[in-house]
Amino acid sequence: MMNYFLVIIILCSTPGNSGYKTLPTPPSDHSNELIDHTKVLVEFISKLHLSNRCSDVVLVVGKERLPAHRIILASHSEYFRRVFFEDDKKPHKSEVNLSDAPVSSFEILLKYIYTGRINLGDLKSEEVFEFLRISDYFGISNLKLPLHEYLKNHRNEHIDHTDVLVEFIKNLYLSDRCSDVVLLVGEERLPAHRIILASHSEYFRRFFSGDYEEAHKSKVNLSGASITSYKLLLRYIYTGQINLGDLQGGEVVELLWISDYYGILNLKHPLHEYLKSTIDVENAWSFLAMTRTYKYNDLEVESLHFIDNHASEVLQSDDFLSLTSEVLRDIIIRDTFYCTELDIFRAVCRWIKKHQNNLDHNTEMNVLSAIRYPLMSTKELAEVRLTPLVKSNKSLHDIIFRNTSSPDKLQYRGQLKPNVDLIHRPDQSGLIREPSNTPVINGINGSTTITLRDPSFINYIVISLPGVDWLDEQRYYSYYIEVSMDQNVWFHVIDHSNYNCRSIQYLWIKPRIVRYIHIVGTKSTAKATFEFLQVKYNTKEMHEVEIKNGLVVPKYGYNVASSYMYAFVIKGEHHLMSQSMLNILDDDHYDRVGNKIDRFNMYTYHYLQSGCIVIHLAHPYILSSMRFLLWGGNDQFYKYTVEDSIDNQDWKWIAHESKELKQSWQVLKFTPRPILYIRITGVYNSAGNDFRILYFEAPAQVIVDDRGKNNETDVIMTEASTSNPVV
Repeated sequence: MMNYFLVIIILCSTPGNSGYKTLPTPPSDHSNELIDHTKVLVEFISKLHLSNRCSDVVLVVGKERLPAHRIILASHSEYFRRVFFEDDKKPHKSEVNLSDAPVSSFEILLKYIYTGRINLGDLKSEEVFEFLRISDYFGISNLKLPLHEYLKNHRNEHIDHTDVLVEFIKNLYLSDRCSDVVLLVGEERLPAHRIILASHSEYFRRFFSGDYEEAHKSKVNLSGASITSYKLLLRYIYTGQINLGDLQGGEVVELLWISDYYGILNLKHPLHEYLKSTIDVENAWSFLAMTRTYKYNDLEVESLHFIDNHASEVLQSDDFLSLTSEVLRDIIIRDTFYCTELDIFRAVCRWIKKHQNNLDHNTEMNVLSAIRYPLMSTKELAEVRLTPLVKSNKSLHDIIFRNTSSPDKLQYRGQLKPNVDLIHRPDQSGLIREPSNTPVINGINGSTTITLRDPSFINYIVISLPGVDWLDEQRYYSYYIEVSMDQNVWFHVIDHSNYNCRSIQYLWIKPRIVRYIHIVGTKSTAKATFEFLQVKYNTKEMHEVEIKNGLVVPKYGYNVASSYMYAFVIKGEHHLMSQSMLNILDDDHYDRVGNKIDRFNMYTYHYLQSGCIVIHLAHPYILSSMRFLLWGGNDQFYKYTVEDSIDNQDWKWIAHESKELKQSWQVLKFTPRPILYIRITGVYNSAGNDFRILYFEAPAQVIVDDRGKNNETDVIMTEASTSNPVV
């Protein structure tokens, strides 16, 4: 592997350029500099107890054969240190006979050696005396004082010497004592211990326990990184600790690379987090080149995100001038590289001037043509026209001023801030959301317009319709939402103008750049005032939905028929609590005086031959499955029908289960279609005169395959009916 600094110079330089800025700069808050994985070190050693993995000796105690590891035994016990390492000229024994040691006491001692812990309260007094005797015999001095104290007063029964265990392993770092392998890095010799390396590293575990010829050699050659990095890695393996604040930027990167290569998995996340915290304006370009060199995709995403959101500043950095033409073009063609085109043009001119002696005409034009000149104002274009670069280049002049783009075809840039609410901000406590300085215009005739501070990528809008808390009133509203960049050209992103919507609207759209968002009411049962609650680019939940024909298609796990998603039961009765069957099944519920309610006493019902249960979703979704739990368990049977509607007038069958007896969970799978209302009608109850549902959800929160199978109950497969059912 090449030295990190050399790699960055190669990737970030154009011919003739050798300048470059180092990275990363340590974070100012020092919050994640110290990595302390001593607990992990203890866990690794503990897992070796009675394990055949990398075992190099068997202890024969009575009839028991106990696999063990010389270095672990020797690090704790003077006895085993003499047995295994007193005379290096003698061949190592593969078995050690300890026939005089009592089996039960020795097994406890062996567990202490590997874990650093023992609970004396589990032993009888005579067993503690015996344990004291053999710990003295094997030279484990750390046990003497706590065992004496316990025998005196029977206090402090739990011994925890994990810190001693860690100290023993720490003392082996770069120590010739008990070393059984030497790592050769160039001319340097690093004494080490096979079992310690293998306990941390998947690479060394395979290497020392495999059939490689080198596996049994006393010397192993390592290459690809500096001696400094190998010592850092060994220090972590033996101590569980590293202070990243003491390291140079290149050392952190190289440490990440070799920890990946040697399979030290516990280091990856903290090193990634530390490197993320070091990105700044001066090193962002070099950081990006580093992530591409080592193919660290998540770090590349972080560096691109930083560059996008600090575009104006990073364009001014000296590090920017070291970019290759390919990387420069890759960046400025990004829609998320949010900066004015004039600033980009000026920066590119600086870059061309820096490398003018090494650029051919095609490379220069390739970079300049990536700038979006149609987004410039007339005044900005006038400045561009007067630059020497444009005045002397007819091809470039033609590209800039031969613009025939219509306003609706312009390719805008916008900021991308995943999961950040663009219209509100938290207060200092982080708990209460206050209005931001974003201007909100409440229009007339049931419309509301909001202006974002900056053009932004969005895919998620949450709005509030009036009457959220009035669950018994049938307040319905219809509306559409349009977005714009200039308030001249508008695009419809949500069209619910023909649907009866209510309460909170969790709305998904296909990602796009917007500046203005306009809600227009089309009809309502009361005076409409729309309120924006959230506008963001939502990545946390975007995998749970799809957009089809302008409507949301919820996937498995995204239950839109819950009270949390503001679905309501508009027909039917509730036992004990409002909206019973739409509440979370396993949640804690309490009555008005604070008494806990058994969830299985909360259900929704209607009397047979009188009424039905109707669910009104907050707005229409495209659904293809649903699931509900009938009350009464395995001792009660029902018959029912299920229908859906988009307008609460024309209904289609989902299921017509009026012949077979049904109980417990019911899972329905049907042809995908838009649904706003769901009607369930009970026609039979084997133990009463009402029909009860304990819980309802849509889509079904179980995996249902195309054959109608799932791992809970039978699935009813249905097709959409084109005719209205007889009710």
